[in-house]
Parts: sequence; structure tokens; C-alpha cells
Amino acid sequence: MNFTKTSLALGLATLIAATPAFATNIVASIKPIELIVKAVAGDNTNVSTIVPPGSSPHNYSMKPSQRRALEQADAIFWAGPDMETFLSRLLGGKEFAGKVVAFTEPSAEQADAHHNHDDDHHHSHHGHDHGDGEDPHLWVDPGMALEMAKAVHAKLSTLDGINTSELDANLERFEQSLHTTEQRIKAS
Repeated sequence: MNFTKTSLALGLATLIAATPAFATNIVASIKPIELIVKAVAGDNTNVSTIVPPGSSPHNYSMKPSQRRALEQADAIFWAGPDMETFLSRLLGGKEFAGKVVAFTEPSAEQADAHHNHDDDHHHSHHGHDHGDGEDPHLWVDPGMALEMAKAVHAKLSTLDGINTSELDANLERFEQSLHTTEQRIKAS
């Protein structure tokens, strides 16, 4: 009987030692950002989304469990204050400093550039107005989606327990996939 208990104890100790002590928790604000993060991060990370599909990120009310997810996150990715206004104050605080990557930041230059853009095309394409800031739906532009993926790579590569070789390979795959898709669209 002692041999069995010892074997079981050694087996459990081996299993615990083989399980990484550090699990990377990543939070994305919305599904499109989650998809880019997952493409770069790979399968060895836990990526969750704050705003469920079908809900508006413009006026979403966060649940206490989602607030805890942000507190426990190693990295947080969001479009920025023009898209997820409900996160602006929270993610701008000291509590989340160093964890947060915003893909857009409102600025006077961006507002001026937006006014010079063809507003009719902008509004009819997206179906709603975001005021005077930069269009926060940047993932629909392949070049911007790639820039987002590079920013995800840069942030994740600073975290403990991340396999940077895997990140590099995932980013390369993402870039190739974007290029292939863009070529197919141009050819049709």
C-alpha cells in the first residue's frame, strides 16, 4: 500500500512539475481583436473577450467577472477610447499601466486627418459615426491588421513564459495569410 501511495505522489509531483506554473492570460476587448491576438499568440495562451459577439462595444456594461479578468490579465488589447468608451477610464488608470495596448489614440492630428477623409464613404461603409477621431475599425484594413498583429507580437514577447519563436512563426503565418487573402480579393 505504501508503494502505491508513493507512486501516486511521485506521479502527481511529476504532473505538477510538467505543468507550466505561469499561464499567460490575455484579454481582448472585442472579437476581431481577439482573433488577431489568437493568431499571433497561438494555442498556448488563454485569450478571452470582454464584449460578447452581438453586443455593442460603444455602450457595453462590464460584468464584475470581466473586471476580474482584466485585473488578472498579463496583457490587454483594445481598439481604443473611440471604440470602447466604457473601458477608457478604467484602462487609463495606474492599475493597468504596462499591461494595455490600445490600437488607436485620439489626437488633434487624427481628427484633422479624419475631416480630410471622404466622410460619406466612411459613414456608409461602417454604418455609424465615431465622431472626429480615427476610425477604430482598423482591423478591416489588411495593412492596419498587420500593424495590430505586430503590436500584439511586440507586447507578448515581453511577457514571461512566452515562446518567442512560436510568436515569430505565428506572426509570419498571419502576414502570409493576409497577403494571400488580399491577392485573392484583387484577382476576383
